[in-house]
Amino acid sequence: MEEEEMQEMLGDDEEKVEVYGAKFFGGAAEKELFVDDFESTKEYTLQPLSTLFPDPTVYPIAASLNLAINSALADEFTNNNTSAVYTPGTDWKSPLSGVEGTTLLGRVREFNGFSRNTLKVGYYSGERLGDDKVSLNFQLGFNYPSFWSPRIIITGKSIVTYTPSNDCGVKVVSQEDVLDMDLTACIQDQILPKFWDLYHLNMAPPAEVRPVVKVGGVNPFKGYEVYESPEALVVQHEVWDDLGREGKTASSLPQGMFSTNIKTVGPKKDLDYVTGSGVEVEIGREGGRGWIKWEVEVGSAVMSNLAEGLKVGDGVVGGAVKSGSKARVREARVYASRAFQGDPQDRGVGKVREELFERCRRDGLKAKVGEDGRPKFFYRYGTAKTCWVEDGLGMVVWEWRLKGFRGHEVCMELEGT
Repeated sequence: MEEEEMQEMLGDDEEKVEVYGAKFFGGAAEKELFVDDFESTKEYTLQPLSTLFPDPTVYPIAASLNLAINSALADEFTNNNTSAVYTPGTDWKSPLSGVEGTTLLGRVREFNGFSRNTLKVGYYSGERLGDDKVSLNFQLGFNYPSFWSPRIIITGKSIVTYTPSNDCGVKVVSQEDVLDMDLTACIQDQILPKFWDLYHLNMAPPAEVRPVVKVGGVNPFKGYEVYESPEALVVQHEVWDDLGREGKTASSLPQGMFSTNIKTVGPKKDLDYVTGSGVEVEIGREGGRGWIKWEVEVGSAVMSNLAEGLKVGDGVVGGAVKSGSKARVREARVYASRAFQGDPQDRGVGKVREELFERCRRDGLKAKVGEDGRPKFFYRYGTAKTCWVEDGLGMVVWEWRLKGFRGHEVCMELEGT
């Protein structure tokens, strides 16, 4: 399947800037100016957490649980009745519970100490299962205590049965945590040191990598892999792409996605930011005009600061905004992935897409199509580390890697298998 060509860029006469002394060091006397033509801002939109809950009656329950858990993390209860949400009599079943009889809030404090006070956890969406029962999606992240300090992320659902309470909103009668994947396999996959994390250890800490489940066995001759990805909290941003393929607009995140700044130098530098991964790009056309959509998986650093809402970028972008930044819950999905070492707008992408589509069709896999009737392709960066603090996305680190080891992927969503 041939990819439709993007609009060509309007000429190639970008403004150049002379670099004094460059010619004495072997460089050209003129260098391209790789600085955005706008100033970075701290402007943001505060998106209420309730917007992520289709059923408005479920949100207050998640808010009560978040308050109780984060009060426990702070080792102090901001409200004397907050601890009443979970009581020693609460029936708690979870792979995270440890020894029998451990209370949830006690386990939270214990685990926070184990992770050197780096635990971040929160409920960000959910649905109602009955009059007194809800299912809540959670995301948990922490640093494993070792010299390279890998970031561990665990996701899943909590099935909560509750009774109303005048003191603390709700009182949990029972809670059962169901993880998106086996706990041991999840941690083992993330705890082992990765070469490029160690190589860049002094530049940025190891990134959170959301666990996915590989479908089927390893077959090097297949030419692609299939993965199941659970639900994820993401920030989405869309712009019109009037520069076309040669403009390489998709090769960096737009400034409008950032909601804060992170200082990495000076006496007041931020030392507690959390790095993440999961930067995706989708490219398409609408009404004869090209567009680019970014989706970034939200780092667990924000999970302890969801009471007021989720801060998403609201700054100026280098292009026409199609749809500003907003948080959403991306549904669970199945997708096929094929390695690709280039950028998302390289001309070679079209051929890789075609090969991926044909190989999947040959093996009986059906591509999921979008509203335009075309297969839903997307591109995943392997070298992007997003950097998060409680106030949201503040920075992206683009790692240098040897060609052939960049870890980029061209992906295609599949119908459920």
